[in-house]
Amino acid sequence: MRLFLSFCFLLILSSSDFLHGNRSLEGEFLGLPKATDAGSIREARAAISDALTTEILADFESKVPQEFEVTPFWSPFVRFWFGIYTRYSTHHIVIHDKVDLGVVYGVLDFSRVVGPNINRFARSAIVQQISKEKMLEVKKVLTDLSQGNAQSRMALSVLKVLHDSGQPPPADASARKKYFEAKALNIRTQTGQRDLIEEGIANMAPYAPFFRRLFDEFDLPRELLAIPFLESSFNNAAHSKVGALGIWQFMPLIASYFVPKRNDTIDYRLNPLIASVAALHLLRENKKILRSWDLAITAYNSGTKHLVKARRELGANGLEEILKRYSHPHLGFASKNFYAEFIALVHTIAYRNEIFPAEKNIATYDPKQLYLAIARCSFIPDRMKAKDWAKLNPHLRRPTRTYPRGTLVVHNDSSDKRFLLLTTAQISQLRPIDWQKKWLGNQSCSTR
Repeated sequence: MRLFLSFCFLLILSSSDFLHGNRSLEGEFLGLPKATDAGSIREARAAISDALTTEILADFESKVPQEFEVTPFWSPFVRFWFGIYTRYSTHHIVIHDKVDLGVVYGVLDFSRVVGPNINRFARSAIVQQISKEKMLEVKKVLTDLSQGNAQSRMALSVLKVLHDSGQPPPADASARKKYFEAKALNIRTQTGQRDLIEEGIANMAPYAPFFRRLFDEFDLPRELLAIPFLESSFNNAAHSKVGALGIWQFMPLIASYFVPKRNDTIDYRLNPLIASVAALHLLRENKKILRSWDLAITAYNSGTKHLVKARRELGANGLEEILKRYSHPHLGFASKNFYAEFIALVHTIAYRNEIFPAEKNIATYDPKQLYLAIARCSFIPDRMKAKDWAKLNPHLRRPTRTYPRGTLVVHNDSSDKRFLLLTTAQISQLRPIDWQKKWLGNQSCSTR
């Protein structure tokens, strides 16, 4: 197995390559054989240049509102996540420091560990095994450095990475020891996501005009659409181990406050448009409570409770100040990086034409002919004749079943009197869970 792994693999890009576009160390960074030693070994290469990365994060075409700009505090975090979303695909594993994202020890390229003779379980095992081995190698080097051993070529390479990160090891012997010990405990891996984001942009494209109209009606920044890319790469089938579902990854409890109750035949979290309306209501409420978008967006991931408490205790007005001064287990790695990932994706989506190949000619729905609606009558999805009915209503999980009056749907046939079509003003006024009671009322079933 180890012989097989050694020929399936490639490696490494230093943190300066990942963050600053410097020339790679040609496979020598972690003591790997050079490319000439094995035909299958090759260098991990970024999909876009470091220069373009810098230009986009500086918003060189002024496509991003000032409130979502990359500030100095967020810059190393945003730059890291931007690289994950735009420079490296799911074939790449980035080894980095989980506290200081400016420290990237290397990028593993598994693009050649694919093919008809390797199933996904075997590939996953290979990726996990090699990633673990490389992480342990880095950890051992950092442990050796904490003990004053810096003689190996690999140790010198790690020192270069740390110096290039802008936070080099301290000169004081005691502080230096603690520095390396901490670094040895902070090693983490992150899979690239460029291909997933590109696929998500294609998934979003048909609904883009409707989303623009929806966000305008809610009077919310369109940049909030980056959140479903962060949560699910805009994959409506995404289902987490803890029960989050759909493009917005609503948990069952939170969803129950915004959309009608789910059962074995229906789950509104699976409808991209209905779930988006629920998410906009939640985000608008978060903004009203927390007063700034950085806190409101972070609360989407971690909830408002701890952020409200931190803001009150510190008298802080923004997330940056809270992260500098407030410590709580609930604000862990995911919560602290959620906003940085969001900002990275805001810039990714704004500059998607520069980052990804030209978008395919994907047909879009006319927002003036696409409606959120309430069923006046019972109906069977499989018998609906409207074009794209099943595609527009993936939340109806049993197409052959009869669905009752009051069911929420997405419809593109304004002549179908069995459904009450809602205006965008009605949609933005109330949460979807309240639509039936407020808007349907005593209206009778009518097919005329």
